[in-house]
Amino acid sequence: MIRAAVLAAGLLAAAPAAAQQAGGELSAIAQAAAQRGIRTCLPAIDRLAKNLSASFDIGIFLFNQVERPDSGLVSISMELSPAPSGAGSAYVSASFVPVGDAACQVMVESTMYWTNRCVTVGVGYQNYQVVGTLLKEIGILSDGGTQRLFLVPAGTSGCVSVEKSVYF
Repeated sequence: MIRAAVLAAGLLAAAPAAAQQAGGELSAIAQAAAQRGIRTCLPAIDRLAKNLSASFDIGIFLFNQVERPDSGLVSISMELSPAPSGAGSAYVSASFVPVGDAACQVMVESTMYWTNRCVTVGVGYQNYQVVGTLLKEIGILSDGGTQRLFLVPAGTSGCVSVEKSVYF
């Protein structure tokens, strides 16, 4: 039986100011972002980092513009270990964009290899429903909101899942 994990669901739900006050000290990932001049999306970065670091070891690479660092896209590439799939590590990309009123839009995408077929992997995501394919082979499942799960067949019996969540 596969234990599917929704990595991003619910991680960014709290209001930014309340979360920063309640969270105390910034996570190491948020501290790195703050040192690079990130301010508006710092609470969202911190929430995601704290939630992920509670269950995984994390390695990161941070992307942001040098000039006016708080006015554009911030993207963080992460390796999470161990992967919820039980097969090696998971790759997670989180992108943050400041928008008006000191808010932040967020996109989180996680990629994992599974040793099971995609049909079996999809069944493990209990709150998702099959909604179609991209073209021929890549299946699409939806949670009914802004999360999608893409299942890519890998070899004769494996699957790569790409879970994408967008928070507006």
